[in-house]
Amino acid sequence: MKVLSVLLVALLSVFVMSCDQQKVNIPENVQASFQKMFPAATDIEWEMEDENKWEAEFKIEEKEVSACFTSEGEWIETEYAVESLPETIETIINESYPGFEIDEVEIVESPEFNGYEVELKNGKEEMEIMVTRQGEIMEVEIEEENGEEADEG
Repeated sequence: MKVLSVLLVALLSVFVMSCDQQKVNIPENVQASFQKMFPAATDIEWEMEDENKWEAEFKIEEKEVSACFTSEGEWIETEYAVESLPETIETIINESYPGFEIDEVEIVESPEFNGYEVELKNGKEEMEIMVTRQGEIMEVEIEEENGEEADEG
């Protein structure tokens, strides 16, 4: 029993230390860029995605938003959930992917793209598509049964 207690304490300590490491210092230029773009942001939580990418999850007027920046403070993209698509975009998706239901919609804004990220489901089959605001389908990722993604364009 003592061995189990010592093991649990050790595991808890490792977990707490790893959580503390997640609270790394956000570079000042990242914070400055974020503050300039989103001065009304509240409930901000930062995560280091990789060695050169920071993601902030936050709220603006009770909406859940995420934004990514490089370590140099360059804005990469912003995403936020929306309840529905414009009717014309929804019609294009329904005609292009019959049998699929729209599961989740986010608006994605970046220097290269401004449109919608749409999750579609048909039973066990899932896919994610990127659609411009004009209705052009730009990219399709099909999630395979093993949970991996296959890119179709």
